[in-house]
Amino acid sequence: MGLSYEAQGQWDLALSEYEAALKKGGSSSVIEGYRGNVYFSKKDYASAKDAYRKSLSENPQNAPVLNNLAFLYLVRKENLKEAEGLVRRAIEIDPARKPYYLDTLGSLFLERNEPDLALSVYQEAETLAPSDPAFLDHLHDSKKKVLDRLERTPDEADRRRGGG
Repeated sequence: MGLSYEAQGQWDLALSEYEAALKKGGSSSVIEGYRGNVYFSKKDYASAKDAYRKSLSENPQNAPVLNNLAFLYLVRKENLKEAEGLVRRAIEIDPARKPYYLDTLGSLFLERNEPDLALSVYQEAETLAPSDPAFLDHLHDSKKKVLDRLERTPDEADRRRGGG
């Protein structure tokens, strides 16, 4: 039921269901991951971080949670180096979801003002991406942002003016 409430944006009901599942002895790693997602959606980032960490303490190999914690750090613009390590671990653990994890990695590189790395990662993600039109559109938009940023770098501007 928690997932159903979550899909409807009924965050408090979803959290109640997840709490009940925990009390019934459900997998705390999975449930804490779900709780983290709800808290993230509510923009309660401190609680999301706590839930993701609890999930990972139970199962450090939970690749989606590793990626979600990395994305949380990205949104908060904190621990970006640690976030990169989390995403890279997720890729190693769950290569089937690599394109989605590369999307997070590309965003991290862009946030750290490393557009060349971001572009490379987005290109790889695009090559590996499944036939998911929405995700492919998102990757295309992400690549466009990177290319726009690269157009505005001082070195590129100098080369275009013939000064470099």
